[in-house]
Amino acid sequence: MDLKSIVRRGRLELGLSARAMAEAVNVSHSYISQIERGVIKRPSPMVLKRLADVLTGVSYWELLRVCGYTGRNEKNGGGIKEIEEMGRYEGTRRRLMAKRLREVAAELAHGSGELESEGVPGLCSVPVFTFIPASFGMGSQTTVLEYEEFETTRIHEGKLNGDKDAFALRVRGDSMVEAGILEGDLVIVSPNTPYKSGDICVVRIGGGEHSIKRVVFQANLVILQPCNSSYEPIVLDENSRQDLHVYGRVIHVERSFL
Repeated sequence: MDLKSIVRRGRLELGLSARAMAEAVNVSHSYISQIERGVIKRPSPMVLKRLADVLTGVSYWELLRVCGYTGRNEKNGGGIKEIEEMGRYEGTRRRLMAKRLREVAAELAHGSGELESEGVPGLCSVPVFTFIPASFGMGSQTTVLEYEEFETTRIHEGKLNGDKDAFALRVRGDSMVEAGILEGDLVIVSPNTPYKSGDICVVRIGGGEHSIKRVVFQANLVILQPCNSSYEPIVLDENSRQDLHVYGRVIHVERSFL
């Protein structure tokens, strides 16, 4: 039995919705959906361990075997050594992902490979981030050391503004509610769409976390304005604005009501 069948059968036996299953495993609802559709065929060993903890009648070792990580099992010598091997694999996986992310993101933006949009005209698969590592998008030597479990979403090409590098970002927090951007929404970000004063962009200051703000230019100042009256704007002068990095302009918002 393949992974998608194991997960779907196990979820239904437990009487869980896909959303409840996602919460139990600590991944997104979309991630579980993509496993069950066979789009994600090889989750990381860490996710497989959490799946095994939730599902009944299937072991971690069986999930590892089904996903092709190992042909061994507990009875023929996996044991501690296999766990150590999985730990080393996980470290290697994330280092390799640093090298490959930009290439994969470009492929996904075109809806290529296994993530092709099931023959639906005009739909493209784009990568979804839940957080943006500090080095992403900074110069030609971009490296991404780590990020949460990889996810994709299908967006009509007309909403991407012709930007093959567009990506989606899942909103955290309530700082943009007055602009109609709510926690849990997906914002589509275009790195190659020019932005002007008053546009909503994804930004980072120095080594801090990314955030979504309205970028306002005023004389020699840059004002990062939240769209929530409970929050104060961030004002950058000529010196501090050098630490500002703009990842791209928000060009579209997707919301799920399920």
